[in-house]
Amino acid sequence: MATFSPDLSKPAVFLFRRDLRLKDNKALALASMHKKLHLVYVLDPHREHQGGASSWWLHHALKALVKDLKKNGQCLSILVGETAKKVKEFCEENQVSQLYAARGYSPIERDQDAQLITLGADSKAGALQTHFELGNYLFEPEYACKTDGSPYLVFTPFWRNLCKKGFAPLHALDVALPKQKGESPNIDTLGLLPTIGWDKQFYECWSPTESSALAALEQFVQINASAYKDQRDIPSSPGTSRMSPYLAFGQVSPRQIWIACTEAFGPLSKIEKKYPGVYTYLKEIAWREFANHLLFFFPRTSKEELRVSFQKFPWKKQNQKGMQAKLKAWKAGNTGVPIVDAGMRQLWQTGWMHNRVRMVVASFLVKNLGLDWRYGAAWFMDTLVDADIASNSMGWQWAAGSGADAAPYFRVFNPTLQGERFDKQGSYVKTYVPELSDVPLKLLHKPWELPPMELAAAGGYPGPIVSLSDSRKQALARYQQFKDS
Repeated sequence: MATFSPDLSKPAVFLFRRDLRLKDNKALALASMHKKLHLVYVLDPHREHQGGASSWWLHHALKALVKDLKKNGQCLSILVGETAKKVKEFCEENQVSQLYAARGYSPIERDQDAQLITLGADSKAGALQTHFELGNYLFEPEYACKTDGSPYLVFTPFWRNLCKKGFAPLHALDVALPKQKGESPNIDTLGLLPTIGWDKQFYECWSPTESSALAALEQFVQINASAYKDQRDIPSSPGTSRMSPYLAFGQVSPRQIWIACTEAFGPLSKIEKKYPGVYTYLKEIAWREFANHLLFFFPRTSKEELRVSFQKFPWKKQNQKGMQAKLKAWKAGNTGVPIVDAGMRQLWQTGWMHNRVRMVVASFLVKNLGLDWRYGAAWFMDTLVDADIASNSMGWQWAAGSGADAAPYFRVFNPTLQGERFDKQGSYVKTYVPELSDVPLKLLHKPWELPPMELAAAGGYPGPIVSLSDSRKQALARYQQFKDS
């Protein structure tokens, strides 16, 4: 392998991608050794995180980044267009011969990387050296492979292999930026903000800045991490870290999360024995790595079932009779099933949904309604501030029974029982389905059992769009028929 020995006297470019942070950014730290450094972000029309909610987050994340850069005597150039083309033009205009960036792992990012590597061949500025570093994960996806080089398809042996090989980071990297004169563009002109009123309601829930990410992480570690295992499944509890959107845009690195936990509670071996909540949380960070591992080795899984046999599964389509209306009711949180509706309304109002409820609403869509999982995946990518192609694809294929380490198709979540178990006091449902606030607790998660007069008084809340018991039987019959065929 060639020794890394760039000419630091020549100007360089650092390309921000899904690593919109100044702390613990290895590629940025290396680029900052150059005396002159241009910082660039490309708003690529083919980017995978271009849903309405994630565009909202990107708008404010870029604003925060520009503000932080200004404090450090730097500015950000924002280019609009295809990444490789725009980077090439910028490098030629500024006589740049060194390009630094975090490595990309999604199908689109890998195509971009390949194009960026070939830039030097036809660059008018001369040979352009590219340096890709690990940016938004704990380790490269190839590192987690089996001894024969093949990828894992089940999380538990994947996790055991990682623990055996070791991967815990030792320390976070400091970044000292060289000064660069110039003005950053007005982010408002990029047209990233949705026009449907999300800005105000989302801003009441989130602060999309690097400093807010680190503050939220510190608070979680100090207050909630030790109880994570017991509290993470209760949607009305602040028991989760809510780090997912910060991770999706790289405003915090998984290494910073890992370090914060191990500094507070000790090495992983100690955490496993003494702090089951923290250990469970760190395994969730590893699940994110597993999702990246899967997408890297099976890039088609963002659009196709991983299990080849499931590519012929008879999913219902929205153009079939009655399906368009049912899909619309699911998206709007008007299915008549309280825990499902609470989750879908939380998603629309906050750009986020509790993970336990994500599993419930996904099961309802693909099992009780029988609809194609891709409809749900597309809706989540559009409405989640933490939209991440790897985690989203893995999660939906898990629910559909078609992915790696997936729940078997015949496992159908009972939303009534899920509500009664994880929302025992009804706090979550009453928050997002306020028309049910006066329903007696014993019937809150099954209001269709209310007497007609009391049901009519429940603010016009609809009856279920499907029978939970009948639709479960139909789902199992579909699967059996598919299996037999």
